[in-house]
Amino acid sequence: MGTGADLQLSLQSNDKELLMQTAVKVRDTLASGVVAGVIAPRLSTRPGKPEIRAIPKRAQMADLSVNAATLGRSMRILYEGDNTSKFRLKGEEYDIRVMLDLEDRNNPKLLESVPITFQNKEPIYLGDLATVERSLAADRVERRNKTQEIVVNADLLPGVASAGVQAQVDELLKGGLLPPGVAYEPAGEARIMAQEVPFMIGAFLAGIILVYMVLAALYNNLLYPFIIQLAQPQAMVGALLALMIFDRSLNIVGFIGIIALVGLVGKNAILLVDYTNTLRSRGRDRHEALVESARTRLRPILMTTIALIMGMLPVAMAIGRGSEFRETIGYTIIGGATLSTLLTFFVIPCSYTIFDDIYEKLFKKKGVAVEQAAAPAEGS
Repeated sequence: MGTGADLQLSLQSNDKELLMQTAVKVRDTLASGVVAGVIAPRLSTRPGKPEIRAIPKRAQMADLSVNAATLGRSMRILYEGDNTSKFRLKGEEYDIRVMLDLEDRNNPKLLESVPITFQNKEPIYLGDLATVERSLAADRVERRNKTQEIVVNADLLPGVASAGVQAQVDELLKGGLLPPGVAYEPAGEARIMAQEVPFMIGAFLAGIILVYMVLAALYNNLLYPFIIQLAQPQAMVGALLALMIFDRSLNIVGFIGIIALVGLVGKNAILLVDYTNTLRSRGRDRHEALVESARTRLRPILMTTIALIMGMLPVAMAIGRGSEFRETIGYTIIGGATLSTLLTFFVIPCSYTIFDDIYEKLFKKKGVAVEQAAAPAEGS
């Protein structure tokens, strides 16, 4: 369904007149260009629809035993009419709508003299039960958390980051534009991001930890998974670069693509590290094993990466109705997979060499020292 306008500001208050005045003021301020990149500000509801309002007098209604339903039903008949009466002619039946004529309906003073009900054979007039007045009403009433709400919507120019604009608008509103009694909170995509980002970060960290645990269990080694997971920062940089190049902002869908990259980009490093270990187990030197592994695994790595990019192209190109909302996941996955593949053949062999030297210094020498300490004990 999408999130609506690029920028959405939720204003809430129990004073509807103050709320409308504040919303109009915020809209006009954004329209003046004080925040660069914001265009076409508008309100979710519009003032100015004329109406005649009958405000009940609760005490008088209680004294006369007239409830609000009776008053509302009478007002409805006066303006919308009542077709209970029928006119029958030659077997045909026609509705007879009884209502005030147009001139009387536009005269609030006349309404006060209209009888609503009778008590002890005496009429009770509308003016005895309610105060009739003219006013301007909104075309719709929205509520959030039992409070009346008006949403200020606006679009952004291409290439303008919504996060930066949202920060400027927040500073502007909290700097004195909002009067006491009017609350404010971001709406739309900003509200979704604020709610979901903590869960997304948790999913991202859980993905990294789970991938490490699986690799550590498969390799039976605690250092090799670090080598493989060095492909993940490369993918993050590639994803952000793709968004910058194509003038797209990072939204909740793009964050899902970054989480998916945690598992996708590791396969290139796995192919290199796994085949390097296989060659070393056959007696090959470490340097020769790395060079041979990169040469041998180049084709399958390119094949899988190109297949992934081709599969995500339709998503990035936003082919289909309403697909613009999910195009960000295509850009993040394509950018991350491309840069990770290009850097894998440089970063992973270097990292493998560094981590292997660390492994030999930490564990191999420790093992030799343990064997030398155990030798005298066995001789004695």
